[in-house]
Parts: sequence; C-alpha cells; structure tokens
Amino acid sequence: MTMIKPISIALALLAFSTAAHAQNTSGQGSGGVVTGAAQDAATGKTASVTGTSAADASSGTNVTAGAAASHGSSAYAEMYNQAIGDYNSHNYNAAAKELRSVVKKAPNEINARLMLSNIYLSQKNYADALPQLEAAVKQGANDPATRDNLGEVYLQQNRPADALAQFKAVLARTPKDETAAQGLALALSQTGNSGDALAALQKLAADKPSVANYENLAGALQKAGKNADAAQAFQRAAALAPTNPDLPFYAGESYAQSGSNDKAIVALTQALALKTQYQFPAHMLLAQIYSGSGVRDKAIEQLKAAALVQPSDPTTWFNLGVLQQQAGQTEDAKQDFGKVVALKPTDAGMLKQAQQSLAALQATPGK
Repeated sequence: MTMIKPISIALALLAFSTAAHAQNTSGQGSGGVVTGAAQDAATGKTASVTGTSAADASSGTNVTAGAAASHGSSAYAEMYNQAIGDYNSHNYNAAAKELRSVVKKAPNEINARLMLSNIYLSQKNYADALPQLEAAVKQGANDPATRDNLGEVYLQQNRPADALAQFKAVLARTPKDETAAQGLALALSQTGNSGDALAALQKLAADKPSVANYENLAGALQKAGKNADAAQAFQRAAALAPTNPDLPFYAGESYAQSGSNDKAIVALTQALALKTQYQFPAHMLLAQIYSGSGVRDKAIEQLKAAALVQPSDPTTWFNLGVLQQQAGQTEDAKQDFGKVVALKPTDAGMLKQAQQSLAALQATPGK
C-alpha cells in the first residue's frame, strides 16, 4: 500500500519581548507599559500592535502608545507584566491564567491575545486559540504570521474555506510567504480543488526548493495517481537531504507503483543502507519486485531479511515457504509453513494453505 504523504505546514509561533518601566513619562507612577512587539519567530518581522505601549527588546524601538496606562489600572498592569514574565519564563499555565484575566478586562489588548493564542497553539489547543486569533486580526493584527496561524487553525477546525481566505490575504501582501503558500495548497485540496492545489505546490517547489516543499508536492502527486512524478519529487527532496533515510524509501515505493522497478530497487536499496525506519516494508517491496521479475533467489534473500525485522509476521513466512518450495529447498519450506501454522494468522485461507503445504511436504517420501 502506498504511504501517501500528507501536506504539512508549520505554525509560526510569535516571540514577545518586554521592557519594564518604573515610571511613565507623565509621572503617573509604575505600571505604565509593558508588553512586547509581536514578532514572527522565524523571520523577525514585527507584527501590527495596536493600543499597546511596548518596546522591542532587540531593537529598543517603541511601538504605539500606552495600553496599560490608558486603562488606569495598576492591578491590570501588574497582571499584564506578570503574564509576560511567566510567558518568557515558559511558565505557560500561569501565563495563560493571567492573560485570560487581562483580555477579559482589556478586550482590545492585542499582544495579550497573541501571547494567549501562542500558548494554546503550543498545546495544540486549536479550539481556544481560534477566538484569540480571530479577535486579534479583527482588532488590527494583520501581520503574516498571525494570519498564517489563523488559517492553520481554521484548517484544524475543518473550516478550509475560511483558511483559504486567510492565506490568500497573506499572499496578496507577501506573495513569497512560504507558510501561506503551503496553507493555500492544503486549503484548496480540502475544498476539492485538487488541480489548483497541485499547481500551487508545483509553483511553491519551483520558487522555494526545500525538503518540505518537495515532500508536499510528492504527496499531492501520489494522491493524483502520478507516481512517477511523485518519485522524482521525493528524489529532489532526497538530494537536498542526502542523509535522510526515509526519502529514498518514499521514492522507491512511488517508482514501484509506477512500474519503474529498476529505479525502485536502487532507491529502496539506498533507503536500507541509510537505515530507514521502513525496513520491513522496504524488504517486502523488494521481494515483491524480484519475485515478479523472476529473480527468485533475491526475493528469498529479501524475505529472510524481512523476517528478521518482523519475525511474527505470518505473511513473510508464508511467501518465503512458497518460494523455497518452488526452489526445491524443502526443509526450509517445511520450517516456513510450520511457523505460519504456529503463528495462527487471522487469514483463514493463508492458514489452511500453509497447513496443506506442510502436510504435503511431510508426506512426500525423501522430502
């Protein structure tokens, strides 16, 4: 069975920094500011932060004006500062509790919503991340990372049409946004536009060659039944990550599905040499290819190797018994069929045939 690779996209968790102020410039006492500029952790792009007095700790640049002070609540400011401290110290449960109180008292505090959504995203709690991201975007957080995350959450919540709108909005502003391009392809696929999804992935792989983009393209090609093209995409991914042991396996499997057995053998042999996690299916697929090509000795060799990996699999022993019986290796065939019977496979037909073959071999004089 072909292992179709699903399209995947990466969430861009936002980073926050803070610069505490003991006294604001108008002499109103402590607690005047204290959130950080939301940034895309991967790119360092500063997000749109509205209604928040903040400083980017890496640059010292002040961003907009006075949220905590404008609310006139030192308790709120202290809670906000505590939440930021807990967030930056990775004490996320405490930070989430504090941030929920902050957004309840100050619903327009975008950074608080973004930090809270970050915590939920890290916990894969998409249902609770969703309202925070929706509110942040509605209130003006229009940066690509936030909208990419909102699009991904929509996908997780089975709302591909809404996700599509978010990714299109990002790409309208930043056409080279890789996460949005990946999300667009997945959203198109989930809305039934498989042709457009494939075209989007082909464009993305051409514009930004990477292992992930080639893998996503290969998965879409597999799904479209274009196994030869999928194999080539996996090979391109493997060329970018030559020590990755699983990419050659995917390529070999796709080559086999397309009937390109010689290329499949090369790729699968490479995967085994690199110690792919798919040792058993690689050996079994090679055995199938060799057996179908009439190269029985190599098929037997691969089945023996597969049996070492998964000795409790009755199918391996049954196939090995059939081939060794055909090769005149009677004693080995007896042992193989005996193991099938001992393993008691749920396939009643296999069990019956193994029992009959074993009985016939045992009853044959001189065998």
